[in-house]
Order: sequence, then C-alpha cells, then structure tokens
Amino acid sequence: MNINLSEEEVVYLLGILEREMADTKSEIHHSEIYTFKEDLKKQIRFIQDLINKMGVPRAATH
Repeated sequence: MNINLSEEEVVYLLGILEREMADTKSEIHHSEIYTFKEDLKKQIRFIQDLINKMGVPRAATH
C-alpha cells in the first residue's frame, strides 16, 4: 500500500510519532514491571520503523 502525502502532512505525522516515542520512553523510565517495559520497547521499535518507512530524516522535522 502506498499513500501520497504532502510535505506538510509528513511533518505533522512525524511530529505525532516523535511525541508518542518521547511519551513511551518516559513510561519505560517510570515503569517497574519488566514485561510492561518490554512491551513499551516493542512500541518504540514499531514507531521508529514507521518513521524510517516514511523516508524522511529526523532532522528535517525540526
């Protein structure tokens, strides 16, 4: 599946993904339950994979 997005849409989606990644990293830091931390780490990898698939360098969003 391919989706054509404008540059503005890409920047917006990357911002959402980066905020979600930051929030998830904070949850990892504050969690004391190992299995929950591992699930959150999987979410981080998933988010990073999405960012990578968008093909835009992270510096381009700032």
